[in-house]
Amino acid sequence: MSDARCITTYKNVTFNIENPGVDDIHAEDIAHALSLMCRAGGHFKRFYSVAQHSINCYREARARGLTARVQLAALLHDASEAYIADITRPVKALLPEYLRIEGALEQKILEKFDIGDLTCDERDAVRVIDNAMLACEFAALHAGGWPGGAPEMKANLDFTTRDMREVEVQFMNILNRLFGHGKRDEKEATAIGIDACNAVGVGNCKYGWVAVILTSSGGATLKPLQKIDEILNIKADVIIIDIPIGFMDAGNNERPGDKLARKMVGKRASSVFPVPCRRAIYAESYEQASLINKNSTGRGLSKQSWAIVPKIREVDEFLREYPHMRRCLIESHPELCFTALRCEPCEYSKKTPEGLSERKVALSRYLDTENLLAQNPFRKKDAGVDDILDAAVLAVTGILGLENGFRTLPENPPTDSEGLKMQMTLANLSGNAI
Repeated sequence: MSDARCITTYKNVTFNIENPGVDDIHAEDIAHALSLMCRAGGHFKRFYSVAQHSINCYREARARGLTARVQLAALLHDASEAYIADITRPVKALLPEYLRIEGALEQKILEKFDIGDLTCDERDAVRVIDNAMLACEFAALHAGGWPGGAPEMKANLDFTTRDMREVEVQFMNILNRLFGHGKRDEKEATAIGIDACNAVGVGNCKYGWVAVILTSSGGATLKPLQKIDEILNIKADVIIIDIPIGFMDAGNNERPGDKLARKMVGKRASSVFPVPCRRAIYAESYEQASLINKNSTGRGLSKQSWAIVPKIREVDEFLREYPHMRRCLIESHPELCFTALRCEPCEYSKKTPEGLSERKVALSRYLDTENLLAQNPFRKKDAGVDDILDAAVLAVTGILGLENGFRTLPENPPTDSEGLKMQMTLANLSGNAI
């Protein structure tokens, strides 16, 4: 590089440290770099990134009822470190030139995100949270702890070791909502949960899919879909679907995420169907599909799994035709999501009155289930109340994940021959709910 004052960023931007242009500052560069950068110069007991620290500061600002401006400032208070690295406080004090560059860069970043006019009181509010968070982090993550212990905080903070990519995505989601493309009010997040209509006799169904569209304020809309490609017309931050994405094409006879999910849902394990290989879902008959599946994975194909093959095929074809949707259309399982919300598996089958009741209770904290069910346009043979509640819990999982981050089963999911990840997605529930 010819200019010693410049770095090349993650997005391949030539960034002048001393005199950056506002257009050279990119949220993706900030989120990516901070998610890979360890706090405390790496002297914590385990990896904990600057991005995760920033998210915790945002959560605390939100929990204290501070404005969206201050929440955004809390999220971005260390954003300059994406370009000039995280240096420990004692060393910073000895580097006046670093402090000058840091201050100027911080101001330029705030201007980029439309909060360059922060008042002294607003800056002080962020500083107080940052200092308190440092004490909490040392109490939780440093072998020596913190003198006097951690201060009391209002937010439910997350100091666990998390996947760096998931933290990066969470940082971006929060930033996009708060910034709102130049608006200073927090932008609502939107998640869609999708469940298949009754697969048996699918040719006689008026609709193919049940979709619940949920906003971060709790507004829920029930929308029937004939084809999965109709989601292209709905704007959402994340879409979670109860249909397999990614397939074991040979060798191992089961996806690892299914094994873990079956274990977690306990007595509801039978609801996690064995997933066919990709070649089997394109077979012309059940007998042919079962033979292909047995030759590829070592096991046959149940009639139950074959019944949902048209839906699996539809989603697989959709993702092949629209590969950009792989970033936002992800797989989960309703029983797994209900287990996470309840902190235990559901006691009763979803087909029973008791089962419907316990699932409504689990959802009631996040949306008005009775209002949602009152929108029901489906005939009984198309979709039941349980299908709507399944789509609703997937949407709730999406909203919670956008706020608190997602985690997957397994943590490092394998990919299939098409590059699709084989994973079950859950919300990280260690943070605040809606």
